[in-house]
Amino acid sequence: MVYGDLTFSLFVDETGKAKIIDVEPKVKNYKLLMDDLNYVLKKPHKNWEPAYKQGKPAQSFVIYKINFNTEVYDHD
Repeated sequence: MVYGDLTFSLFVDETGKAKIIDVEPKVKNYKLLMDDLNYVLKKPHKNWEPAYKQGKPAQSFVIYKINFNTEVYDHD
């Protein structure tokens, strides 16, 4: 179970491929969490819009903090 404030580091390359490259603080089963998060990240958008610098696609990093809880579920 992961619960609380987590800081995610997201990388988007020049082609629009996005990947979560880090999560802080490190949690139990960190690798499994990273695999799951990257799977979910690609589900709605296989390619993201890359950043542009001087009119050309460029790499970008986004760091954001969220209150995260793995114990959430949907009711039928």
